[in-house]
Amino acid sequence: MERSLFKLSREGYDDSYRELFLLGNGHLGYEGSLPDEDGGFHLVGVYDQCGDKWRESLNLFDPLRLRVRFDGREIAFSKARLSWNLDYRRAVLRLRAEWKEGVYFEERFLSSSVDTLLFAKSRFRAKKTGRLSLRFEIEKDPHDINGPHYVSLAASSSPLSLEGTSNEGRKAKVSLKIAGLQGLKPSVSEGTPLADWEGEVKRGEIVFFERAAEALVDDERPMERFISYEDGYWDHVSERKRRFGFFFPKADGESPFLEGLYDSAYRMSVLSDYSRIASIPARGVSGQVYKGAAFWDSEMFMLPYFLLLEPDEARSLLLYRIKTLPGALKKAERFGYQGAFYAWESQEDGVERCSLYNVTDRKTGKGIRTYFADKAIHISADIVKAFSSYYRSTGDSSLFGQGAVDVIAEVFRFYRSYASEKEDGLFHFLDVVGPDEYHERVDDNAFTNYQIAFAFEDVLSDLKAAGLSIDGAFSARGISEREIRDFLSRIYLPKPDERGIIEQFSGFYEREDILPKELAKRLEDPDDYWGKYAAPTRVNKQADVVALLAIYPERFPFEVLKANYEFYLPYTEHGSSLSHVMFGILAALIGKEEEAYGHYLSSARIDLVGGGKRFAGGIKIAGSHPASLSGSFLILFNGFLGARMEGERIAFFPRLPKEIASIRVNYYAKGKRHRASFERK
Repeated sequence: MERSLFKLSREGYDDSYRELFLLGNGHLGYEGSLPDEDGGFHLVGVYDQCGDKWRESLNLFDPLRLRVRFDGREIAFSKARLSWNLDYRRAVLRLRAEWKEGVYFEERFLSSSVDTLLFAKSRFRAKKTGRLSLRFEIEKDPHDINGPHYVSLAASSSPLSLEGTSNEGRKAKVSLKIAGLQGLKPSVSEGTPLADWEGEVKRGEIVFFERAAEALVDDERPMERFISYEDGYWDHVSERKRRFGFFFPKADGESPFLEGLYDSAYRMSVLSDYSRIASIPARGVSGQVYKGAAFWDSEMFMLPYFLLLEPDEARSLLLYRIKTLPGALKKAERFGYQGAFYAWESQEDGVERCSLYNVTDRKTGKGIRTYFADKAIHISADIVKAFSSYYRSTGDSSLFGQGAVDVIAEVFRFYRSYASEKEDGLFHFLDVVGPDEYHERVDDNAFTNYQIAFAFEDVLSDLKAAGLSIDGAFSARGISEREIRDFLSRIYLPKPDERGIIEQFSGFYEREDILPKELAKRLEDPDDYWGKYAAPTRVNKQADVVALLAIYPERFPFEVLKANYEFYLPYTEHGSSLSHVMFGILAALIGKEEEAYGHYLSSARIDLVGGGKRFAGGIKIAGSHPASLSGSFLILFNGFLGARMEGERIAFFPRLPKEIASIRVNYYAKGKRHRASFERK
């Protein structure tokens, strides 16, 4: 295997490099920005609200700002000849900038061993004799989407640091230590912490320096001593190898496949930080888009990935849902229901942060009423499904005794209060939004109804397998096993028709029969919110029935899988980065390996090639796409390799497309590490 496959290299610069060369350690994210431009330094799991604007995650003060002057003239990095190199396995970014005056090298990483630290090592080699000036800054103006988030700042030159207090009283402090330069002059100018150095350099002379930045929140304690770049580097590399070496398979095949495989493995590795009980935001560590909130993505796409490759992180995702149960209880009460109604957009407290006007009209700038917050009820069942998946994959039943049973019981109470019993004696779920957000306020959405029924059927079996009494587990809430099973047996489940097709929701067939390409012609602006136009039609953002079948393929006949894939594919716009994942899994399972491979590339390379939408109406939705990236591994594992849990082991029924010659995957099952190798013949 070529070593270059473990690295990402580019020349020049454009704005997409901020996301392309993103660094992270689960707790922090640092954009691939030029040293002298405003860099994005992102904080996961800490939020703030400015006035009546949307509450979102905090950005930090960028500590790696550097301005270079030679003979009194500033030499801008944007004018240099630039080369970028990202080491996927070590999560280290290397930048080379060349001007006529000299060549600058920088190496930076976010520590995986101490998740509050950011390191950079630099050198400047003079190409001519002259006077070199360096100005180091801690940038005092983080660029917010819905800010400003800091109401007061306190700058210091000894040590070089900047502390801000947010609107909600959170304190974020960034400190910077610089080593290797004699005669450094620290100061504070107009509230910005600075350090200046100046000296004569001869042609061929090299100036070395290194920086260590620390980002602390509230009462986190600072490091007692300066950690050298070299010490920090080897601690970081050692931790990366221990935790994430498992993420990188060995494979042989065409370049696009391998590039997507290793790029997605890298981008998933920078999200994990199970030492802190927090979920993974929909845009990972790439910033404030989607308010830095967690969605159903974390349970249905990311959790299955981490179950296979890092079960401790999967456990952390579920502990987060246990911790945020009070927020789900409050949401149910707010909308007039009992039990736990989990948030569509969930922050650290689990309170619903999705606005009722969550999209803006591109033309008028006015809010569009959306029904994600109050009608997307499937996420509570997605969480129940996640607890079942965790138990079945790991064999670990401890979460049931640590609050999972409370979550399951309260979610049941929610669905019992939401359901409508009709004349047919069945329970229907009316006025809902499925994963396909273009069709709001529909009745009996197939994904929603089946997910509620299947998730509870599975988790009841899991509780018994774990030796727990269901009546005993739920008795404190006055719920009996008989009551639950009666409810499940009477949930309306839309059956396949004579063609084998499951109607996505009641009345779907009556919607206008038009395809995405034709609908696109009706948009007044390419970045318009498609939901305005798609609602009266059959055009899907993502196909709910395909998602259902990809998650539960064993519960439906092959003919049903095939019929629904072929029926819904033409109607699907793939406006969600999750869409290709579900189509990819299903395509592989029905023997359409080449189509599945196309879906795989769309999922695995989405950040690499800048895929996905950047706006929904007037709302920016750009950033990293961890659910799509983790989903690409599920296409590979569950689709191409045909992985199925059989008792205590995973069995494989591989169908590799021609573009994949061979692959060896690593995975966990029942608490043990395994490897499996496959070769296309």
